[in-house]
Amino acid sequence: MVVIKTDTLLRSHNHLTLRLRFARRRHAIIGAMEPNQATTPPEQRVEAHAQSGQTAPQAPPANHEPTLQATPEQVRPAHKRQFAGAKAFVSVLAFVVGIIIVATLINQFIFQSYYVDGTSMTPTLHNNDRLIIDKVERTVALASGKHYIPKRGQIVVLDSSLVDQSGRNEQLVKRVIGLPGDTIYIGSDGIVTIKNKDTPSGFSVNKSLGLNLAPTYVDSPMIITVPSNDVFVMGDNRGPGGSFDSRSFGPVDTSKIEGRLLARIFPLNQTKFRLSPQARSWLMVGLWAVVAFVVTIGIVAFVGRSFVVHGISMEPTLHSGDIVFANKLERTLSDIQGKSFIPDRNALIIFTNPFYNQGDPNMYVVKRVIGLPGDRVIVGDGRITIYPGGDLGKGLNPDQGVDGPQSPTSGNVDRVVPENEVFVAGDNRLGNNSLDSRNGMSTVPVKDIQGTIVTRLWPITHFRSF
Repeated sequence: MVVIKTDTLLRSHNHLTLRLRFARRRHAIIGAMEPNQATTPPEQRVEAHAQSGQTAPQAPPANHEPTLQATPEQVRPAHKRQFAGAKAFVSVLAFVVGIIIVATLINQFIFQSYYVDGTSMTPTLHNNDRLIIDKVERTVALASGKHYIPKRGQIVVLDSSLVDQSGRNEQLVKRVIGLPGDTIYIGSDGIVTIKNKDTPSGFSVNKSLGLNLAPTYVDSPMIITVPSNDVFVMGDNRGPGGSFDSRSFGPVDTSKIEGRLLARIFPLNQTKFRLSPQARSWLMVGLWAVVAFVVTIGIVAFVGRSFVVHGISMEPTLHSGDIVFANKLERTLSDIQGKSFIPDRNALIIFTNPFYNQGDPNMYVVKRVIGLPGDRVIVGDGRITIYPGGDLGKGLNPDQGVDGPQSPTSGNVDRVVPENEVFVAGDNRLGNNSLDSRNGMSTVPVKDIQGTIVTRLWPITHFRSF
């Protein structure tokens, strides 16, 4: 009998999820410039994983001509902030919880490692073989409200609801022989024949699957029809006492199938060296750690990540020290479809700081989307008016019904937002408290948008979604 036992998925303490480092030079920050001079207005930006030794960010060149006929704000280096006390604890806890969540999701819905204990699948699988079981097809089927029906001949792992010959609940690994609606004939000669509506005359299972196995043993000839949503499974060791399978406990409901065999990754005895069981266990832990790391990097790059706010230009909506989470999934899906990602009006977006591209490519800015491509934006008399599509007869106040933006607003602008760009503004709009599309930053190309802020995580007392 082959018993499948689950490997420990992850024992690594690597920081894999959001990489919020609390060392002085390892923050993800949305920050403000130092107002060292009275004429230097504070600015709100995002700094992600600043590396030690990086060149300090440079201010715009002296001959820089702002698009909006306003005096450009000088961009100055940011302070490197250090978490302390509760914030540091929350950051570390977020890493640990993130790792556990990622590992659990992989284990539950994508794939999982098992090892073989027994001989019921010989000569195909052997005792102590290490297997990777694919759960994706099962997960997709269940998510779509369907029954997962594996293909004939696939090797599957059954859950622990089955009782083995010793009376224990164990996970079993078997080969799928019969599918729903099949009638299975096992004769005294050991030949397994299947008849169904597609092949009413019947066919030999071993021949159809190309299996070279010993004759199948039964106490007496067996005829059984597989019910709907069930499968008939057998081990490959089909001699007397070789496998405890559907010949003994009957067809198995497909809901008991954990997944199908994807690969055998051990033993490594076909290479030039052998690993001890302890070394193999540590290698498996390392493998899972690498997988979790790669998956997490993918999440950070394409799904979402966290940032720390530094500055006042988004007050009262965001404050210095806030930790926010940005969603990148919508942009990723747009990129896959070959389309431009156009955020919603009033969305809080994080984008590449145009003044930091060369000095520090990991610096970003957070602003609110005011105008969309084709909109005419007029700023004057302390207010912003948007004319969607440039139609002057249908003006709207973009701040109406929105909690956060301050009024009146400074600036004097009249322009049409170019294609694939957006007009942005900070929420702190009095004076020069925010460098944005009203004064010196111009409109923002949508290709520079990293994502949209969906949640403020810290401080906990001010947790909210956007």
